[in-house]
Amino acid sequence: MSGWLYDMEVKGESGNSYTFHVYSKDTQFRHIGAIYIFVRLTSKDGNISTKALYIGETEDLYNRIEEHEKWECVLKHGCTHICTMREEDRKKRLAIETDLRHKYDTYCNNQ
Repeated sequence: MSGWLYDMEVKGESGNSYTFHVYSKDTQFRHIGAIYIFVRLTSKDGNISTKALYIGETEDLYNRIEEHEKWECVLKHGCTHICTMREEDRKKRLAIETDLRHKYDTYCNNQ
């Protein structure tokens, strides 16, 4: 896996803070359980701005990203990076995904 840039703290609606690894959008991931966020990062005057475009969870990050049905939507909205947080426990992944989705209004989670 290549493309790791830095870590980013993301807060959920609960106030809990989660550490995500930020990768370039063309990164090929491993077969791991994780929560992931497609994001658009922009930089102006040295300040980085982040917009979450889609928040999800999976038991296999490699296959989920490779075959993602929202890929066109996130690209249309300017996806530049993918943030991931490894979590093998399904119940924990779902709880974290829900916490984040309740806080952030994302373009591509809307169905």
